[in-house]
Amino acid sequence: MAASADTNKPLSLPVLQDLIKRDPEAYREEYESQEAHFSSSLSILRLKPNKYDKDFNELTMFLAHVTPCYQNQQNQQQNSAAGAAAATTAQPSFAERLIGLLLDTSIAGQLHANTRQGIVNALILLRNRDQVTCTRVLPVWFHLFAHVNDKALRKQLLTHIVRDITKMNKRNKDMKVNNALIAYLSTHLKANSNAMCARKAIAVMIEMHRRSVWRDARVVNIIAGATLHTDLKVSLAAAHFMLGNKTKGQDDDASDEEQTKHDTAEVAREIVGARKTAGRIKKLKKAKLMVKKQAEKKKKKAKGGSDGVVNFAVLDLVYDPQTLAEQIFARVRGNKEPFSFRLVLLNLTSRLIGRHQLFVMSFYSHVMRYLRPTQREVTQVLACVAQATHPLIPPDELHPLSKCLMNTFVSENNSSQVIAVGLNAIREVCARAPLALDADMLADLCEFRTYKDKGVMMAAKGLINQYRDTYPSLLPKAMRGKEGTMAVIAHKDNRPQYGQSTAATQVEGIDLLAKKAQQHEQEQPEDDEQEQDEDDEQGDGQQPDEDSDLDIDEDDLDELLDDDSDADEGEDDLQEEGEPRGKGTKRKRPDDEQQSTDTTSAAMFDRVLGQEDFAKIRRLKLKHDAEVAMGGKGKKPLSSQRAGGDEWETDSDAESDASGSEDEKSDDQEADTDRVNPDDLRGVSKKKRTRAEKLASVLKGRADKKKNKGKNKGAGDAAAAVVSMPNAVKSRNKPIMMVRNKRALQDKRKQDLQTKVAGLRKHIKNLRMKTGGKARRRKK
Repeated sequence: MAASADTNKPLSLPVLQDLIKRDPEAYREEYESQEAHFSSSLSILRLKPNKYDKDFNELTMFLAHVTPCYQNQQNQQQNSAAGAAAATTAQPSFAERLIGLLLDTSIAGQLHANTRQGIVNALILLRNRDQVTCTRVLPVWFHLFAHVNDKALRKQLLTHIVRDITKMNKRNKDMKVNNALIAYLSTHLKANSNAMCARKAIAVMIEMHRRSVWRDARVVNIIAGATLHTDLKVSLAAAHFMLGNKTKGQDDDASDEEQTKHDTAEVAREIVGARKTAGRIKKLKKAKLMVKKQAEKKKKKAKGGSDGVVNFAVLDLVYDPQTLAEQIFARVRGNKEPFSFRLVLLNLTSRLIGRHQLFVMSFYSHVMRYLRPTQREVTQVLACVAQATHPLIPPDELHPLSKCLMNTFVSENNSSQVIAVGLNAIREVCARAPLALDADMLADLCEFRTYKDKGVMMAAKGLINQYRDTYPSLLPKAMRGKEGTMAVIAHKDNRPQYGQSTAATQVEGIDLLAKKAQQHEQEQPEDDEQEQDEDDEQGDGQQPDEDSDLDIDEDDLDELLDDDSDADEGEDDLQEEGEPRGKGTKRKRPDDEQQSTDTTSAAMFDRVLGQEDFAKIRRLKLKHDAEVAMGGKGKKPLSSQRAGGDEWETDSDAESDASGSEDEKSDDQEADTDRVNPDDLRGVSKKKRTRAEKLASVLKGRADKKKNKGKNKGAGDAAAAVVSMPNAVKSRNKPIMMVRNKRALQDKRKQDLQTKVAGLRKHIKNLRMKTGGKARRRKK
C-alpha cells in the first residue's frame, strides 16, 4: 500500500529528469505535460517580465537537460513529414523560443536579472550539447552586450564565447564556420557600431589569436584596422596587441624555459666532462652565479620590459603598413585624445616605421615638440624616436633631430641624469643609423667620457664603443682604439654609406658548428687512446662512476669557464716570460685557422641543415657567449661580429665595462632591435635608501653577526679557521702578482749594498740569541 501511494504522488523535477535520462520513451507524457506548462508560463512572463518566478527558472533548466533526449526523434519526424503544411504547423524548438525571448528588445531589457540569468544558463547548456549552432547563438550574446547593463552577465558570456570557439576548433576546424564568425565580429568593429559590442568583439579576436586558434593575416589586419576605432578602449586594446603586449601564453614560456634548461645542461656536460671529480664539482659550484646571470639576462632582453613577449609576426602580417602608419600618425597629431593614449599610438607608429623601414618624414619634426627634459614620460618619447630610426632615413632628416637632442639634453646646464638619458637616446639612434651624427657632433659628445658622474661617463663610453664597431673613422683619432686605428689605416673599417645594405652570406653560427665538427674529427684518435687508458685503470682495481652524467641544472653551469680561461691566461703569461713551448703546443696561424674554418663551413652547405643542427648551433652560441662573458681571452661575442669584412674586437678592457648593456646583448636582443626599453635609457642612477631599507640592512648585519659569533671556537670548522687568521698569515697565501707591487717590496728592491749588509748582520745576531726557552737540536 505504501508503494502504490508513492507512485500516485507527482514526481519532482530532479527525479523526473533522472528518470527521463534513463528511459525517455517511458516518460514521454510527463515531458509533454511539462513542455505545455512551460508554454503557459512563458506567456505569463511576457505579460509581467519584471516579476521573478523561481518555478519558471527550474522548469527552464529541466527542459534544457531533457530536451536533447527527444530532439533527435523530433528531427526525424519533421524530416519524414510530407508537404508544406506539416512544416508550417511545426512548433519552434525549445532553444528557438529562448532565443526569441532574449532577442525581443521590449522584453529582454525588462526581464528580472535572475530570470535572465536562468534563461542564459539554459541556452548555454543547449549550446554545449550541440542543440544550437554557434553562428545562431552568437548574435544573441552580442544583443545582450548592447542592451543589457549587467557586468557579471557580460563577463560570463565573454568567457563562454572564448571557450566555445576554442573547443569547436580543437575537435574539428571548420573554416566555413570560422570565416562566418570572423565576418560577424568584424561588423562590430566598424566606426558606427555599438561601443560595448566592439569591445567584446576585439577581446574575442585577440584571445583567439593568443590561443593560436585564429592566426591568419586576415584577423591581424582586422585588429590593426581597429586601432582607428572611435572608442578609445577598442583602439587601445588593438594597439597593445599590435605592439606585442601580452600576446604569448604561459605554455609557450614554460616550453621555452624547459628547452633553455635542457640546452644549458648539454653545454655543461660538454664543458665539464662525464666523470665526477672534486675539481670539476668545485668548478661547477663556482660557475653557478654566471649561468644564472646569463639566463636572467636572456629572459629580460627577450621580453624587453614588463609588457610581455614581443611578437613580430603580428607587425609583419599587415597588408599595407605605410597607409596604416600614416592614418595612426594623423590621429596622433589631432591632439584630441589623452596624452597617454596618443603615446601608445606614437609607439605603434614608430614600431611600424622601424620594422618595415617606412618613410613618414613629418614624424620626426612632430616628435621634436616633446623632446624636453620636463616633458611627461620623456623616456618613452625618446624610445619612440629610436624605434622610428632606420638606415634608409636620409641623414639630412636625422641631423636636426640629433642637434635637438644635444641642445636639449646633452648640456652641462642640465643634471647628470638628464645628460645620461640624452646620451643613451643618441646611442640608440646611432645604433640604427650611424650617419645621424657628423664628426663635430660626435667629438663634442665624446668629451663627456671624463664627466664626474658615472652614469654620464658610461653613456659616453657606450657611444664611443658603438662607433668603434660601426664607424671608427668618424671618431677622433685618440678615441678609435688600437683595432679601430689599424682598421682605418688598412681601409677595412667598412664605412657605412646611405642606402647600403649587407646580405647574409651564411647561417649565423654555422662557423661554430664547422669548428666543432673539425675538432671532433681531430680528437677521435685521442678518444680511442683515452678509452684504452681507462680500461687499464679499471684493470688495476679502479671502478668508474656509474653515474656518468653530471646532474646539472640551469643553476649549475659556468664557473668552469672562468677557471679554464684563467688557466689559458696563465699559460700565455708563462710563455710570454720566456718558457719554451712544448712540441705539441705550436700556435696556429690565424690565416690557416680561418682557411680551415671556411673550408669546413663551405662543406656544411653541401647538405640541408635539420632541426638537430640548429639545436647544436644554439648550444654552441650559448657556450661561446658564456665564455666571452667569463672573460675568455681573444674572444668576441657573436652579437658584435659584423657580417662582412675582418672581425676585430674593441680596444681596452677598462672601457669595455663602461659600455653598459651594449656589449652584453644576447642573440635574442639582437633580433629584437626594433624595440627600445624606456627604462634602459635612464642609465645608472644612485638611489637613496629609505628608512625601511636602512633598517632592514642593519637587522641583516646583526643576524649575520650572531650567526658567526662562535665560529672560531670550533677547531674543525674551515670557515672559522679563515676568520681567525691574522693578516700576516693571510698575506702569505696571496698570489705573487697581488703583492709584487707593494711599497715594502719595492723599497726592498731599491736598497743599497750597505743597507742590505746591515740587515743581514741584524738577522744573524737575532739567530744567535737564545730566546724562547731551551734550545732545541735536530734529531739525528
